[in-house]
Amino acid sequence: KRWQNAQAAAAGGPSLVTYVRDHLTKPAMVLEFGGSRQQVKDMAEATPQVRWLPGVEKNYAINERPEVSYGLANVLPGVPLDAVTCDWGRRIEDDAFDAIVAINQWSHHQLNGLFAGAKRLLKHHGHVFLTGPFRLCGGNHLSAANADFDRALRQWDADAAIPAVDTVDDLAKKHGLVRCDLEYLTDQASLILDYQADADLD
Repeated sequence: KRWQNAQAAAAGGPSLVTYVRDHLTKPAMVLEFGGSRQQVKDMAEATPQVRWLPGVEKNYAINERPEVSYGLANVLPGVPLDAVTCDWGRRIEDDAFDAIVAINQWSHHQLNGLFAGAKRLLKHHGHVFLTGPFRLCGGNHLSAANADFDRALRQWDADAAIPAVDTVDDLAKKHGLVRCDLEYLTDQASLILDYQADADLD
């Protein structure tokens, strides 16, 4: 377990693009979900050996993330996905991806659907790189702004509240994924959690 406070977490953390670049060093097929067009483009430019498939949330019009390749040969046309439903990614064949990059997904419904889909879609020992404003060990928030945001979310819907890392870990384990890394992303003031499929659950 790492970091009891935000100051310790923020020391020397990478950016999202740097983290992805450093962890996807070989040719791979990666499903992205929840990020902006610019984030997809930045990650794809940093990893020319990786083929990217952007996911489009079903509650947004498909033309908000047009089915184009961002001018990059390694970005495929986007597909509509819904991270909330447990049949998430049903339109995609099993064992298709080396990794999934899920950006700003933290509600219980999103995470349950994401991990259920990841269990089916990932290849053996594939990874889920999950970012979000998760609470640290002991329940501490990364910032006062995150604490205020969390209080507002809890008043609206308890299932949308920001979970602690341990809670996310437990949910991932139910779907056969184990966390193998955790870093603070300096460009997003959030955490990135790295989960591996088919890892040792002991």
